[in-house]
Amino acid sequence: MADYKMNTAEVDVPINKVLIDGQVILQIIRHCQSERDSVDLAQGVLLGMLVDNCTEVTYCFPFPEFTEADTDNDIEMYQLDMMKYLRSINMDHMQVGWYRAGPFDLNVIKEMLDSQYTYQKQIHESVGLLFDPIKAAQGNLSMKAYRLSSKVMEMYGQGSSEFTVNSILAAGLSFENIFEEIPLEIRNSSLCNVYLAQLKRGTSSAPTEFLTLGIDSQLEKSLRLLSDSVDELHQEAGKLSVYHKALRMHHQKQQSLQKKRGDNSKVRDDDDSKLNRPPPAPYRLDNLLIANQTNKFCQELNHYVSQSFSKLFLAESLETSER
Repeated sequence: MADYKMNTAEVDVPINKVLIDGQVILQIIRHCQSERDSVDLAQGVLLGMLVDNCTEVTYCFPFPEFTEADTDNDIEMYQLDMMKYLRSINMDHMQVGWYRAGPFDLNVIKEMLDSQYTYQKQIHESVGLLFDPIKAAQGNLSMKAYRLSSKVMEMYGQGSSEFTVNSILAAGLSFENIFEEIPLEIRNSSLCNVYLAQLKRGTSSAPTEFLTLGIDSQLEKSLRLLSDSVDELHQEAGKLSVYHKALRMHHQKQQSLQKKRGDNSKVRDDDDSKLNRPPPAPYRLDNLLIANQTNKFCQELNHYVSQSFSKLFLAESLETSER
């Protein structure tokens, strides 16, 4: 990320809302649709300003498809050049975050955590927007704004070795408070609102496609992803169980050595303590991310299943009334 800071204040300002222009949403949708066949997910930079406790997003530009020969310096220079060009034509050029395409709300992968930490560390008011192109293709706009919690920022800045079982329990960190979802509000101009009102009046009053009883294919994909997440959680639980077993064996071995020797040879005990060190604590950040991801999948399934049951009960009532 380009080191192009918007706010140089030392005091952290809490972000309570993200206000985004409708034009920016259209730009993000067009960018994600143009790269839907690409291997890498579409990503870009958000530009705007900080007003009180609200991050306003007024413009964005996408990242081009970089090759393996491109370095991090090339990416930063590209961002700086784009912001300088926008500044020369009197457009908002201050960086306030980034966006990416995230199908099925895969917002807990390690790449997103690294990116959001880098942005939020240099620009406090920065947010990460996640757009789901699969839901958008079905007529449902899914865009969410996230920030890292203060506990994660503090622990993540200290290094990966800090995410142990004891440090996570001491900080009160769980999979539910890794990311903070910020309320997102869409802002349009008055002319745009009038135009949307005219379009709404011209649409049909009986949208029968919303009463389709067929199970959506996205529900099946969500179930598969949920199954994979549960398997990963089971593997992480197995790693923790192996660590506790090794730690228990280590303590038993140390106790047996102390009983045999007593307090006679302290020097030899010091040498043995260096050789018989306890096993290293497992890295638990991946477990938190997988649990967060599993929780998102469960919420999505709950939403889909609730809609499906509502349609089934409605269809049953209509069929009974016709008889």
